[in-house]
Amino acid sequence: MGDHHPQYRCAVYHEEPGTGNIFIAFSSDSTCNSGLVSATVGYETLSLTTLPAAVWPEMVDTSSCRKQQGDITCLDVLRGEDMTCLDLLQGEDMTCLELLQGEDMTCLDLLQGEDMICLDLLPGEDMTCLDLLQGEDMTCLALLQGEDMTCLDLLQGEDMICLDLLQGEDMTCLDWLQGEDLTCLDLLQGEDMTCLDLLQGEDMICLDLLQVEDMTCLDLLQVEDMTCLDLLQTKQCRRSGTHERWELWVASMIANKRGLAGRDLVSAENVCIITSPVIR
Repeated sequence: MGDHHPQYRCAVYHEEPGTGNIFIAFSSDSTCNSGLVSATVGYETLSLTTLPAAVWPEMVDTSSCRKQQGDITCLDVLRGEDMTCLDLLQGEDMTCLELLQGEDMTCLDLLQGEDMICLDLLPGEDMTCLDLLQGEDMTCLALLQGEDMTCLDLLQGEDMICLDLLQGEDMTCLDWLQGEDLTCLDLLQGEDMTCLDLLQGEDMICLDLLQVEDMTCLDLLQVEDMTCLDLLQTKQCRRSGTHERWELWVASMIANKRGLAGRDLVSAENVCIITSPVIR
C-alpha cells in the first residue's frame, strides 16, 4: 500500500488562565497515544495567542471634535528658547492676530469662514494697520455685532496709534491704556457696559469679556443675542458650564506693516516667526 497519512489524529488542548493562550498537541497517528503526552508535548504542537482588541490612542476625544480635518496651518511662536506651536484649521483661510508684549509672547488666532482677518499693530514710528475683511466691501471691527461699531484707540507711552472704524451713527470706543502694571480695554455699548480688563501681572494675562469671578485667560462667551468678536471655535474650544468657551491669549502686537504675505516675518528684538496664507 505504501506510506500514507492516517485518516485522523488525536489532539489535547489547554487554555492558559488569564491570558487566553491555547496550547494544542497532536498524536502521530490515529491510535491517539503515539507521541501524545500532554497539551504541550506531542508529535506536533501549536500555540495560539489571542490578539488584543484595537483601542483608541490616549487623549483622543471624538465627542467634541468640530473643526475640519485635513490640512493644518501651523503658527510657530518663539518665546525665548521655547517654541509654542498652535495648529488651527477652519474653512479655507486663516485669520491671524499676532500679539507680542514685553518678553512674553502670546497668540490670538481668529478664524472666520473664507475671509481673512489680519490685525497688524506696529508700535513706535510705524503705521498701525487693521485689515478686517468681512463680506465683500465691509471693513469693521465687530466686537458687539449690531448697529454699533467701534473705535480702536491704542495709547502706548508717548506715541499714540489710533485707528477709528466708524459704521453707522453710533460708535463704540475701545481704549487700550498701557501703563506700567495695568492694561485696560473698556468697551461701551449704549447704556450697558461690557468691560474687557486685560490685567497683566507676573504670570497672568487676563482678558474678561462678560466678566466672571475667576478668569485667567481670554474667555469669549457666546450668548443668544451677542457674538463676541465673531470668533469661530479653535482647537482650544471646550465647554464651560452651559456656555461655549473660546480660550485665546492676548498681549500687544508685532508684525510687518506690509501684512502677512505668505512669508516668514521676523521682528527685531523679540523674534516672531509667522507662517500664514496670503492676505487677499
